[in-house]
Amino acid sequence: MSERDDLVPPVATVGAPASQPAAVVEQAPPATPPLTDPAVPAPGPANPSPDGTLLAFLARDPAGDLRLWLQPLDGGPARPVTLGFQPLEDIHPFGDPSDEDGPQWSPDGARLALVGAHPVDGRSAIWLAGADGLGARLLVDHPALDRSPRWSPDGATMAFTSRWGGRDTLCVAPTDGSGPATLLTDGVHDDRDPTWSPDGAQLAFRRRVPDHPTHHEIYAVTLATGEVRQLTGKAGKAGSKPANRRSPRWAPTRSLIAYVTDEREWNGIAVVNPENGAGWTLADEAGDKADPRWAANSNKVLYVRTHGAYTACCARGTSAARADAIDPGEGVARSPRWLPDGRVVYAFATPGHSPRFVVQEPKTDADRMDLTPTAERPFVEPTPLAFPTGDGVELSGLLYRRAEGSGSAPGVLFLGDGPPARRDAIPQPAEQTLAGAGLVVYAPHLRGTPGFGRPVADGLRAEADTEVEVADLADAAVALGEVGGVDGSRLAIAGRGYGGTLALLAAGGRPGVFAAVVAIDPIVDWDLELDLARSTWRRWLVNQFGLPAGNRGRYALRTPTMFAALIDVPLLLLGSADAPAGRADQLDAFAAILRDLGVAFQREALPANQPEAVTATRIATFLRQAFQSAG
Repeated sequence: MSERDDLVPPVATVGAPASQPAAVVEQAPPATPPLTDPAVPAPGPANPSPDGTLLAFLARDPAGDLRLWLQPLDGGPARPVTLGFQPLEDIHPFGDPSDEDGPQWSPDGARLALVGAHPVDGRSAIWLAGADGLGARLLVDHPALDRSPRWSPDGATMAFTSRWGGRDTLCVAPTDGSGPATLLTDGVHDDRDPTWSPDGAQLAFRRRVPDHPTHHEIYAVTLATGEVRQLTGKAGKAGSKPANRRSPRWAPTRSLIAYVTDEREWNGIAVVNPENGAGWTLADEAGDKADPRWAANSNKVLYVRTHGAYTACCARGTSAARADAIDPGEGVARSPRWLPDGRVVYAFATPGHSPRFVVQEPKTDADRMDLTPTAERPFVEPTPLAFPTGDGVELSGLLYRRAEGSGSAPGVLFLGDGPPARRDAIPQPAEQTLAGAGLVVYAPHLRGTPGFGRPVADGLRAEADTEVEVADLADAAVALGEVGGVDGSRLAIAGRGYGGTLALLAAGGRPGVFAAVVAIDPIVDWDLELDLARSTWRRWLVNQFGLPAGNRGRYALRTPTMFAALIDVPLLLLGSADAPAGRADQLDAFAAILRDLGVAFQREALPANQPEAVTATRIATFLRQAFQSAG
């Protein structure tokens, strides 16, 4: 298997279709506008200026270009800032989300540090610019891929993650441009997520555990001596169990580092004293915790907690018995940050309201100020729907149905990208568009999806030798068919990527359950997929099912060609021009197999960057035609 170091996935172009038997129709998708298009550019992680007047974040403008925006914290519209370079999302090359932290303000509030494209070859580099976008320049100019800039407390030095030869290492460089970057760690282990000590003498970071690609420990390095010390995962100390420990945050006024750990049923937040290694669990209630942030006095921690389809913003005192969920609830909170006056700001979205920033006191019953109020749009408000599986595990999902609908409506299971991706309780263009077309849409959260506890997140491993996903989807279809006003004889299933794979498996593995199937960029060749896949997706697959070479039976149960001959319902295959590497070749091979088997299907090519709502409109048109043909 090859390891990819590129920051942007390669584009796979769908080639011209080969000649087809009479039963197959391949055509270009019609230029049909979406029935509804609730897609709203969601802001990335946002950080307040040191004086608490502005919020800086990246978001795409109406043309789809990523730009820097400044949002006044006293209200009013956000304004874009013109930069002399192309900003990039500050993410790990393989999608590890814990690196991402948004634009970074200098301690004096005069400058911002951002990740942007190098002017020569577009690789990720760190840029410094004034808050007005002027005076932009590279922090350092070297051949590595740089990200995650972090200002020292005095603003004189920048710590950052630099990728050399396929490994991450920590570097520092003077912010005045007077010197080159200095490597602090050896680049052997993958070191990332730097966080400064209050006095600027040390950096804490996370290091990958050798031979355990999903495990990390928290370390600290002293800048003056280069001494590196392991803080977690040490025998005889708190937090000695192997785990993925990440997102370290050094307290502003105390010798404590908060971090996220997955050593228990839910991702929790723990703290460690870097001086003596003592530590304890700070937040271990139900729900996966992430993004811990210390208050200025180090007496409280702000974080987000995902439980089911919802993500709450929580505040907890370091000695408090419980956490307070402070957001309005039944939505998704992201990017929680403290303001200098002790209030908090976070991004919040619900299924019926586009993302906006909220400012409030860190209390449950506090008054809230929407910084970016928007007019309500005709979103469909989903409702939770749980269903039991054959082995007694209860799974759940979100049900979308137009309130004004009457009579018996067809239904569709929409899987998105499938696990481990989540369909959060925010405006989802596909689900909203399909529901706007008169379909009753059920988006189930399957085993392997995070945010539902270890039994669900890791539930595939125990059942890896069975057709558990297909059985669960059949159970989900039964639950959907029993919803009042749903025509159980007209159920379809659709998904993208691994979700598309599962849709094909369910259609072939459970004949008679679904009346139509749609698969977008499905995975059909696991050897090719794992050879080209990004490492986070590859690690998830290997963690759940093992390597294909040693687990042929497990992967055969998840290969659509095993059941392709049994698909006897209308089938639409969509290949997108911006699919992950190798998916176009996989779709070509699968289409050839379907032709040899005499299985009828339609195949269409989607242009790059097509909005999800437009794709969903095409799916809705196909499903309406399929249901009409079925009588």
